[in-house]
Amino acid sequence: MSKLTNEVTASREPEEVSPRRRGMTPVRVTLAAGVPQRWPIDGDYFHVLTAPVADLVARFDDGEPVPVFAGLGFRRYYSSLVLESATGQSAIVLAGFGSVADARATANVNVSATVEPGNTGDNGGDVSCADAAATQLLAADTDRLYAYITNRSTNTATLRIGTSAVAAATGIPIEPGQTVTYPSTSAIYARNDSGGAVTLSAAAITRV
Repeated sequence: MSKLTNEVTASREPEEVSPRRRGMTPVRVTLAAGVPQRWPIDGDYFHVLTAPVADLVARFDDGEPVPVFAGLGFRRYYSSLVLESATGQSAIVLAGFGSVADARATANVNVSATVEPGNTGDNGGDVSCADAAATQLLAADTDRLYAYITNRSTNTATLRIGTSAVAAATGIPIEPGQTVTYPSTSAIYARNDSGGAVTLSAAAITRV
């Protein structure tokens, strides 16, 4: 191998990091809103320890801005670091050679929920739905948990279930012989565009 080849090969090899340079350096900074600050720090890893007010923006060796947030860490080779924050805050980042393991995250969650079935039935009734119109099946009821809408098996038309604005191509289709469960406290309507009147059956379960 020629001397020139040796020199080129050597120049491409990463510089050995001395033991004194290994490890992460805490960078404690108070950032004014929109004012970048620079540090001449060599490293191969970056970790945001705290950024309590807003996410930070980091630039490595004057490269493209990188959005970073508290808890984020990643490997990146650099010889200078620029930090910026859209909102003024005090932050701490770790920079240098090595890596960081942060296992402090804990969560204590207590969830209490009481799920009770409905205790009252509303038998409702049959409702004749005129052609080319939206007909109210059930009035609004804040105690209603859900409604049952049935298109009788003897019917031949498919109707649409929804709000007062339900139309021929909107809402939930309900075919002959089908029952739809509709969990809503608002008024429920059926749209009929079959060419003649169609009777649906509507009932509800409430919790009072």
